[in-house]
Amino acid sequence: MFERTRKRLYYVKEKHLNSMPQVSPFVNRSLGVCSLVGNSGILTGSKCGQKIDSGDFVIRFNMPPVCRPYLDDIGTRTDMVTTIRDRMRSKWGLMQTGTGKKKFLHHLHDQYGQDTFIVSAPFTVYKDIEALLNIAEVLRSSNSSVVPLFISPIHVKQAIQTWGELGLKLKKRKINFSSGFYYTSVALELCDQVNIYGFWPFRTDREGRPVRYHYYKSVDSGGLNNSWHEMDKEFEKLSQLHNQGVLQLITGNCR
Repeated sequence: MFERTRKRLYYVKEKHLNSMPQVSPFVNRSLGVCSLVGNSGILTGSKCGQKIDSGDFVIRFNMPPVCRPYLDDIGTRTDMVTTIRDRMRSKWGLMQTGTGKKKFLHHLHDQYGQDTFIVSAPFTVYKDIEALLNIAEVLRSSNSSVVPLFISPIHVKQAIQTWGELGLKLKKRKINFSSGFYYTSVALELCDQVNIYGFWPFRTDREGRPVRYHYYKSVDSGGLNNSWHEMDKEFEKLSQLHNQGVLQLITGNCR
């Protein structure tokens, strides 16, 4: 979630600063063909796993389960996974206990492997800063080879401005980009080709069949009912970019 908030100063603690990469690992490097894998139930039964895994770089959102029985539809590989404070709180209690830290590390390594990046945007919402920066310290202290990355608030601001100039304006102050849409912006900068799977905000598919908001939850809410995001406008923009050949938006079955 990427929010437009008033300016506030935050002094980064030395332990957090020392745990951060000082240079982006993607400088002067293309990621090639990127598979962006959203979490929509539109993936269920799609058999897109093999096609997703065929990409050079696979990006997943909000630390979803990558395990059976979903693998045929979502693939097995993960090169980068994103997270947000709400996910960290609901699943691992913001890692405020030893048990929470162990469960977080187990999920991270078991679902995505050791050779991956975990990305968050701690500086866009003030209350998120400490919880998300702590990821780097937990990884460092456990000798994990997973690399933590943090999005610059300057980049978030520039992305909002750029998409506004391209016709996607956020009308209300409380409304902000979904993480999936923002990281699509990032992928368009880093990848030669962007193939998007699992982005579908509607509660039914093109044939009128019900679609869950998340492929791994039987009952949930979101999509067009999510008051924090303008999912319909985001999807409309992605569809427009698909028609222009800027990216590929896959919303049907792969085989």
